[in-house]
Amino acid sequence: MESLKAEKVTSKNFDVLCRVFEEAGGEAKLCYCIAGWVPEYYKKTAEENKAYKKELIQTNKSGGYIFYFENRPVGWCLCLEESQVPNFQKYDIPSLTSSYVIKCLVINPSIRGKGLTHDLLRLVIDDLKRSGAKHIRSITALPRTIKDTDLCAGPISTYLKLGFELEKVHKDEWPIYRLNLES
Repeated sequence: MESLKAEKVTSKNFDVLCRVFEEAGGEAKLCYCIAGWVPEYYKKTAEENKAYKKELIQTNKSGGYIFYFENRPVGWCLCLEESQVPNFQKYDIPSLTSSYVIKCLVINPSIRGKGLTHDLLRLVIDDLKRSGAKHIRSITALPRTIKDTDLCAGPISTYLKLGFELEKVHKDEWPIYRLNLES
């Protein structure tokens, strides 16, 4: 895992994050992971969404990790404290103390299928654990409802390998998995 790194996104590395979205293409290039804040993001231009994402990061309302492989930025993971996730109450699950949520996962097409997503998410889990997180939830999508270009938290199988357990399926479409970090 020496060639892999996860770095928290800040206003200082925002341009790197933008490069990740642009190189990933598809929905990522338009959305900039703002759908939770702006449900009709698709009616806006990529530049408008990019500017809003920058504002969210500068005001600490959005956060996550930029992934690097061999010193090249190759991905992004939207990861927020549960209390920061827009409209989280719509999932109708009890709030947890010191809980984080992984919602969007963007992996550059050039490294997909190489088994790196598991290792990259492990870096996020380890960092959250060091910072005192007690739980991590992942809001994924059922395989029948997504395409490769969709922004969701990634393959369910990856979360199961990392020790996440199914907590609930919201509206027969959005599985929510949870990893307890407490010993």
